Amino acid sequence: MPLYLERAEDLRGLVKDLMQAIPNRNESHFIPVTLGHIINLAVRCNPRQPQGTVRKNIVATAMKDYCNVRMTKETDKRTGVTYNKIYITAKERKND
Repeated sequence: MPLYLERAEDLRGLVKDLMQAIPNRNESHFIPVTLGHIINLAVRCNPRQPQGTVRKNIVATAMKDYCNVRMTKETDKRTGVTYNKIYITAKERKND
């Protein structure tokens, strides 16, 4: 397993601990989706940004218990630049 995925598994444990500490966490999809976006932005803030699939894999691994993560190629209509866009959606949650 690549080192970055090992670190993402460590992050997954922290995400689980955080989610367990939030009361009524099953009532809203906002919390896990927002957390997934925060992780994505943290990876993007790195001055040496990883490839899009690496970024997607980090977010997907860290959030796999709570969110579905997919990536598509998008084109900015204004500039014509193509980029990888990550979509994060909450999984249906069972009461833990």
